[in-house]
Formats: sequence, C-alpha cells, structure tokens
Amino acid sequence: MADGAEAGLSVRDLLDPKHNEAFVDQLDACARSGEATSLYELRYHLPGDELVNVNASVVPLPGQQGPAGSVWSWWPTTSRRKSG
Repeated sequence: MADGAEAGLSVRDLLDPKHNEAFVDQLDACARSGEATSLYELRYHLPGDELVNVNASVVPLPGQQGPAGSVWSWWPTTSRRKSG
C-alpha cells in the first residue's frame, strides 16, 4: 500500500495486483462504474506473506465526461495472520 498517495494514480499503480488481484479488480471496477460502493471482508495480502480482511469504500468524483477519479479508503477487520 502507498502512504500519502498522489492524485492521478490508478488502483493498480498503488496496490500490489500480483498478490491482490481480486481486491484490486473490485476497487478498480467500482471506481470505473461511477457508483459509490462499499465492499466487505475482502482479503488483502500484506508484504511478508501476511493476510488481513478489509472493508472498503469507493466514492467516484464526477467529471464532465464521466468519472474524473475516485476517493477510496479501506480498513482492516481482522488481525494479521500468515497465508497458507
């Protein structure tokens, strides 16, 4: 995950899609749809082979020709644990 992410980057630029493909796909689809969405109990792989479940919210920013971007946040709902 990126701390203090800069504007203009996509979900795939900020997160590790190799280890978090389902998580990244869901956030990306929500951001592109133009609909505010809440997602629950998604798995996220942290560096070092640890897993957490997270909840996430995506709020699109309207633009003149479709979504201009989005604001998204997520927070852990479980303690860290080793994958496997």
